[in-house]
Amino acid sequence: MREFLILTAYLLLALCLAAGLLPVLDAALASVADVRADRLFYRAAMVIALLGLWPLLRWRRLQDRASLGYALSRAQFLARLWWGWLAGLVVLAGLLGLEWLAGIRLPRPEIDPSKLLTVVVGGIIGGLLVALIEETFFRGVMHSALRRRLSFATTASLSAALYASLHFVRPPRLAADFEVTWNTGWKLLAAMPRAYAEPLALLDSWIALFAVGVFLSLVRERSGNIALAIGLHAGWIAVIKTGKYVTMLQTEAPLAFLVDRYDGIIGWLAAGWIALFAWLYRQGAGTARGS
Repeated sequence: MREFLILTAYLLLALCLAAGLLPVLDAALASVADVRADRLFYRAAMVIALLGLWPLLRWRRLQDRASLGYALSRAQFLARLWWGWLAGLVVLAGLLGLEWLAGIRLPRPEIDPSKLLTVVVGGIIGGLLVALIEETFFRGVMHSALRRRLSFATTASLSAALYASLHFVRPPRLAADFEVTWNTGWKLLAAMPRAYAEPLALLDSWIALFAVGVFLSLVRERSGNIALAIGLHAGWIAVIKTGKYVTMLQTEAPLAFLVDRYDGIIGWLAAGWIALFAWLYRQGAGTARGS
């Protein structure tokens, strides 16, 4: 539990440093680039977290490749990532198919081919980047740190809970011409958990993301690395980004309650769907080990 608190505090520290440095960063970039204050704050926090990650890993003795989830040769890692990505596409495409059959999401009447290409490429590249960062931290660093003293069930539950919770912690959008003052960063930081003012409205999304986190932890535990987890995660993001463009949410559909308002794709249906594949993977991995 101590490792979980240390890693959570580390993320909070990165946010606090970004909040304090926001006026300085905004002034320094004013003549170079026009970046909204909320985006600058969030990106600064990510950069600070990345810059401090190596010292943190050395302090907690997590800097070796195995602890990070990269204990494979480059060829093996890329091969497993590729298969994971393909599996991610299949799993989420199946979810979209169910939502189509249920009348929850239907094809968009008109699709711009050039826009579709941009969305697909953005989903692939963005998905890989997000998956690489998030899986390295959650299923790499955090998983290894917690598994030193905790059971797999506790490790998966804690990391999945934090993973799901952070998806709803975002700074509010500010106007492009918003004037940054000394306390703007602190106000943004204080407003980040605002979505939790109505926790029941987030419940279906949170449960679905929790299921995702547990599934990815199971993949990490059984495979011994994060290659498959990165691939799965990246494939899911690619399908979600593309699916949101090529289909439209039918809010009046009788079964529309099975998806949420977070992205119009995940929700109760996604939670059950991911849980099913987690169970199938667990059964398959257990059979493979026993054979």
